[in-house]
Amino acid sequence: SNISLTPPATRTACETGITNDWGAGGPAGLPVDNFSVRWTGRFSFAGGSVTFTATADDGIRVFLDGSLIIDQWHDQPATTYTATRVITAGLHEVKVEYYERGGDAVAKVSWSGGTPAPTLTSLTPNNAAAGAAGFTMDLFGTNFATGATVLWNNATRPTTFVSTTQLKAAIPASDVAVASTASVTVRNPDGQTSSALTFTINGSGTLKVFITAPADGATVNGTAWFTVWIEGAAAGSKTYTLSVDGKTITSTPTTSNGPVSLAWPTTAADNGARTATVTVSDSASATGRASIRLTVAN
Repeated sequence: SNISLTPPATRTACETGITNDWGAGGPAGLPVDNFSVRWTGRFSFAGGSVTFTATADDGIRVFLDGSLIIDQWHDQPATTYTATRVITAGLHEVKVEYYERGGDAVAKVSWSGGTPAPTLTSLTPNNAAAGAAGFTMDLFGTNFATGATVLWNNATRPTTFVSTTQLKAAIPASDVAVASTASVTVRNPDGQTSSALTFTINGSGTLKVFITAPADGATVNGTAWFTVWIEGAAAGSKTYTLSVDGKTITSTPTTSNGPVSLAWPTTAADNGARTATVTVSDSASATGRASIRLTVAN
């Protein structure tokens, strides 16, 4: 027996908890002073914020998954310490080390908490037109805690707690001023954050498509190249789709507002009058299109 956990062990045992107040004594099979003990176990946690509590006379250390979370390795009367950590649901290793030098001997360790993380399932509304006025958004899910905060692109918004399944957030007009998308999450006071839902700010019909070549009414043969420009699109990726008489010819993703070139091999089509349409959709789900009439003559 020693106070430094130096092997070999004098005694090994399987215990259901660390709730020891030996007074002036000690564990069975060990001296009443100058001994040390190490407990190790794997335990199932619900996940969330967990508070670990340790009371010791004399020194104690508590480890969670190998990380030291309580470090009070010194002589002392019975003193209580706490440490709070946010952990994932599942099995975690808890290790406790303790030594007793003299006098009374106390070693107690417990934990509480494990609140599950918030889950965000829906937003009402989940979209708005660019340039709309500010509004109140309802958020629905589970495990919302009093004091939970709504995050809009990771920035906090004024939040009202309704219940564990509903929050309300004040969204200012500046958040929906231009066509784009926003990531919406909920963060509980313990720091746990939900997965994100997307709020869409629509272009409100402002996405305009211009076909600058070939000219409307032109006669084409071989490979006809279309030159396309757009205005009013949201930042980010757009998809340009060329169709002829309702049949898709090609689709091109790009971040460009133009010029974008699209090819139509007219030899695959019969000669005669055709209607060509270019449709563009942006990252905010706004859509615009333009059409021209062409004559195929191969």
